[in-house]
Amino acid sequence: MNKLCRKKIYRSKIDLYAGSESIARQDIPISIVVCPKLLLMQRFCKTDSADFHNIKIIITVFNYEHRGFNKLCLDHCLEGVTYTYLDVVSKDKFSIKAAGLNIWLEHMPSLSARTYILDICITSGSEFISTITLKECINCSPGIIRVCKCRQSID
Repeated sequence: MNKLCRKKIYRSKIDLYAGSESIARQDIPISIVVCPKLLLMQRFCKTDSADFHNIKIIITVFNYEHRGFNKLCLDHCLEGVTYTYLDVVSKDKFSIKAAGLNIWLEHMPSLSARTYILDICITSGSEFISTITLKECINCSPGIIRVCKCRQSID
């Protein structure tokens, strides 16, 4: 269980009957894990040039919780193609590494959404898998919250 999930205890009441008479009542505690309602979505827009395939990937993170979250990480990578990031539109800090793009969300307010626009140039390959992973980054030990994978063809 990651640190953002909460454990709640619910009580279940069970009545035992013999015929139509109640003979006993049991109160049983049930532990339920409730994880945050954070949704990931990605959309693709193709903008081909003469030599290369350029695409825009629009990533949106929705927070449907009545509580905010601190220190989240959003990772993006493409599999199956050779690519470079041309531009990243983000109000949060980000870095581009060999493994892909990392975005740090210092604070995600309650009932909010964040959108990121990635402009990518694909130099070789025609079919790719775009993966975005939302992680909690508490004490440098990330735990995965959500993963969204989409297969897309450029042709």
